[in-house]
Amino acid sequence: MYVSGQAGFEEDGTTVEGGFLAQGRQAFRNVGRVLAAAGLTFADVVKVGIFVRDMATNLPHVITLRGEFLAEPYPADTLVEVIALDRSAA
Repeated sequence: MYVSGQAGFEEDGTTVEGGFLAQGRQAFRNVGRVLAAAGLTFADVVKVGIFVRDMATNLPHVITLRGEFLAEPYPADTLVEVIALDRSAA
């Protein structure tokens, strides 16, 4: 199963308040709901891709989220900084 396009949105489509960690937790919870609907858990995840606007600021938060939702041996992961996601860069 392939899950993609999850973000820090509530079920009603509103963005979670509270910054990167709060939105990241919501995105992981969203993935968890999709996995559960398929009879899977985070233990079944083999690869994670995360896109961030600011690697320097958010890398510690990504590591925190990884520890909260995933377990060793951690799945393969790709972390990509995408400056175009930063509205202030335009």
